[in-house]
Amino acid sequence: MPRVERKVVSGIYRTYIIEYFTSICSSYDGQGNFKGTDWEVEVAKEEYRRLGSIELPSTLILFRANEDLVSKMVDRFRIKFLSAGG
Repeated sequence: MPRVERKVVSGIYRTYIIEYFTSICSSYDGQGNFKGTDWEVEVAKEEYRRLGSIELPSTLILFRANEDLVSKMVDRFRIKFLSAGG
């Protein structure tokens, strides 16, 4: 199966994203690049978006693997950081 790349923009703080991928990867270069069995993830630098007086984190994440694995990884990532306001 060919490798694909999927971009996800996350509102989670980059430090939490780094912790998550560090826990599941087989190698990490300290710069935001992770490798596992048949997959790679690149976590970009954290930026902030302003909505009125509120600043929210915005981090681009690139998932690279075959289509099935990318879909599973994105789903697991989203479930890991699923939250509800209240």
